[in-house]
Amino acid sequence: MGVSQQDRALKRFLFGIYSQIDCYFERLVRSGTNAEENLPDLGTYMETCYHGGSLPESNLFVVAKVGHGGTGDKFESLLKREKERAQKKSLGKSVKNPDMNEEHRYTGRTTTELIKRTGEQPPKHANGKELCLIWHTKGECKENCEHDAAPDIDKLPHPAAPMLHRVMKNGAPVVVHSEPWSQSQLDMRVARGCHSSANEFKEFLMEEFLDFGRKGFWILLPYDAIKDEKGLCLSPIEGAMQFGMAPLRICEALMKANPDYGPVYMYKNGMSDGFYCIQLSTTGALKLGVILPRFEGLPQLVALPLVLPMGWTESPPWFCAFTETVADLTNVDLQQNKRVPPHPLGRAAAITDFEVRDTQVVRPIPKSHQPLTYQRPLKKMEVFVDDFVGMGQDHPSNPLTNQRAVLSHNIDKVFRPNRPTDNQWRKEPQSQSKMAKGDASWHTVKEALGWNWGATTKTLQLKEKQVSKALSLLGEVLDCKRVSLKQWQQVVRLTPEVREQLEIFQDFLHGHAKRPTTLEELVPGVDLHVGSCDAAKLGRGGVWFTDGAEAIVWREPYQEAVKKEVISDHNLTGKLTNSDLELEGTVLHHFVLGKTAQVEGRTTYTGYQLLATVQDAERRELLDDIRAVELGIERGVCPSRVAKAHSVWTTWVAFCDSLTLDPGLSAVDDPLLIILLFGTQWRHGKIAPSKRQVRGRTAEDAMRQVGQAFSSLGLLDPRMNRYAPGTMDFCWTRLLKSWKKEDPAAQRVRPLPKSLLRQASKLASKPTSTHAAKAMNRLMWLGFFFLLRPGKFLSKAGTQFPFKVKQVFFRINDAEFHGDVIPLCLLDTSLVTFAGLIFDKQKNAVPDKKIGLGMSFNGDNPTATLIAIVRHLRQSQQTTGDTPLFTYYSEFGVPCNVTDQMMTKYLRAVALSVEVD
Repeated sequence: MGVSQQDRALKRFLFGIYSQIDCYFERLVRSGTNAEENLPDLGTYMETCYHGGSLPESNLFVVAKVGHGGTGDKFESLLKREKERAQKKSLGKSVKNPDMNEEHRYTGRTTTELIKRTGEQPPKHANGKELCLIWHTKGECKENCEHDAAPDIDKLPHPAAPMLHRVMKNGAPVVVHSEPWSQSQLDMRVARGCHSSANEFKEFLMEEFLDFGRKGFWILLPYDAIKDEKGLCLSPIEGAMQFGMAPLRICEALMKANPDYGPVYMYKNGMSDGFYCIQLSTTGALKLGVILPRFEGLPQLVALPLVLPMGWTESPPWFCAFTETVADLTNVDLQQNKRVPPHPLGRAAAITDFEVRDTQVVRPIPKSHQPLTYQRPLKKMEVFVDDFVGMGQDHPSNPLTNQRAVLSHNIDKVFRPNRPTDNQWRKEPQSQSKMAKGDASWHTVKEALGWNWGATTKTLQLKEKQVSKALSLLGEVLDCKRVSLKQWQQVVRLTPEVREQLEIFQDFLHGHAKRPTTLEELVPGVDLHVGSCDAAKLGRGGVWFTDGAEAIVWREPYQEAVKKEVISDHNLTGKLTNSDLELEGTVLHHFVLGKTAQVEGRTTYTGYQLLATVQDAERRELLDDIRAVELGIERGVCPSRVAKAHSVWTTWVAFCDSLTLDPGLSAVDDPLLIILLFGTQWRHGKIAPSKRQVRGRTAEDAMRQVGQAFSSLGLLDPRMNRYAPGTMDFCWTRLLKSWKKEDPAAQRVRPLPKSLLRQASKLASKPTSTHAAKAMNRLMWLGFFFLLRPGKFLSKAGTQFPFKVKQVFFRINDAEFHGDVIPLCLLDTSLVTFAGLIFDKQKNAVPDKKIGLGMSFNGDNPTATLIAIVRHLRQSQQTTGDTPLFTYYSEFGVPCNVTDQMMTKYLRAVALSVEVD
């Protein structure tokens, strides 16, 4: 029995007991007295139902344990039981199931026996699922149930068909990336309970969830019954939705509809129960549990979803995979003008066809050198989650009634319609209540997605209720200096700029009823007016080309007062940049067009757009992208290299200022001479940070940093040969060879011998050893294993990225703890099996890179690096997560830092104490 078989088994368990528990809790909720005085505890009640025959014998574990929380051996007993039944299936008797056209073998009591013993029909799921286990003649365990999906969903002509079939068969998976919740986390969530707003309406919530239970959407269980289930997570009820790109696509379709084919009509078809049409995987139900309010006399209830719940962030993507498949199939059929038979719900959908019409004025289509509309009648389907919005023009090739029927039939291909055998609580997939309101009828004005769409007049208008609510809200806000609607409004002051924008929006709302927004103002169309403009210190000018008219050419000089404020090499104290002039020129460019041509509802294009003339949102996005590119280039090397490059460039700017030169060397005929002079002064120590003479390689590196800075700005590297691209200049290479001859041979530093570390541990273990010596011994082992330089990671001026306590991690068996949260009782060398450091901005700056080691020495050997880490954290127990690792506590409890000078002196003392063999 594989994992999928276990999932099906657990699903049968949920279906099998929900009905009786639903009845039990419904009686408790509706009881006017103490529930415990009227009904036994849940376990006794369920046990009675089980032995009395109210539950199928094939329940998955001893139901009496439900009320007492004994579910630890549920799957073990289940698998054993099912295995025994599989072996004895040949002894069962053949029964014809009235709800299925197949022969099955029952190994427990049959449906007929169950009806005779109880006098009632066996509990059913909302989709007509009989809650008793049956064995297929091939030995495959399955349920007598029908999914909400159509039977041939896997045969749909769509790439998503296999995935939809798999989801409908096995349920939508629930992937949780966080660590599994511990028992203490679950208990803490239950103790915290629901939000106060949920407690205020707990009677409504209970009635709602009982209704969900009848329909098979949720199951209610006591927390004690499932608290030991692996993967259980409990959360309050919450959720949010946002519009996608559907409104923009609707705007574009209405804009391009050709009026030669008649008025455009719209209709809306909604789904019943929405997300609840898609089942969850069985293991996923436990991960999305919801805590319900407490009721007197009842145990703490937990609701587990059997279908996609509202509020889960992955519910919309899974559900939209089904509805968008319907929309894709519908659009294909519409474009092929496919004829379909009338749908059974067609008469209900056409209840108010063509009765609601748009009263706005139809706007004429402007002339254009390019086609502005579709060449064929409009027939298109858009979907937002569970709302299908259809747009079409009546034409003999594809009448409107046929277009609506195409959508209904495609919905039936994905979500099956009701059958006579279905439960009374199951609704048709297509919402009949919305059809009764006229939503699915063809109208030239349609309310959809929160807006009133004028299909023929191409307008968009807020609903009257929304306008009045917004005006009331703005009226309250504008009378206050500070508002308290939400947390951000409590701290953000209403500045004059914000107040001005709110007043403009208020004026817009006042006139919105008489003058709706035209779609031409929202959807960029074909460029009817194309022009170009430019601006400089002398003036600004431009040209416009319009359809069917002469070109508009204009030019205007700037006043002398404006010219004096322009920043230049000769006027460094100015206030205006060239970008300011270009922005003003672009505004004036459109002002000229507005005075000489028809621009209302037209799309214009300015061919010469610099960053200053780009819209604010686009400019911010562009600047963010530019900064992202810069950060990506910087992250190509370690942070210390980036910091050094910035330092060298700062020195270069100061060097150029001392020579009264532009740092870009734009006015220098031979820039190589300047950069060689810069390198020479760096080598002699005149401008080097150390103020001492440095080696030739150090000066070469400084000049390389300057040359790379030129390349990053799109300029030619001064070191390159301008007459032989791709080669270094002859003077540059010859100077470097000269410096190499002058410098003495490099002196190699010998690595620290391991015998010195053992001697340091030996000295630190003596009773007379100080806390500082012990701390330095532990840090020596860390530096030895992780290849850390004392001068870079110990306390000193300029230490940028020291390791901190929170960057230490430990593993005890399979559990991982960080240094700032691990309990003191677990910091034991006999418990910790692995320890290491988390590298962030150290070394090569790979974020969250973990390096560590396991127990490589005996536990009593103090020279092990792992033991050194554990002991160092135990000694630093009073610190916080941001405390550097080089901090230790003296004999008097005073925090002190280990410096590189201290480490050098200690190493020398240890070296002198080493015994000579």
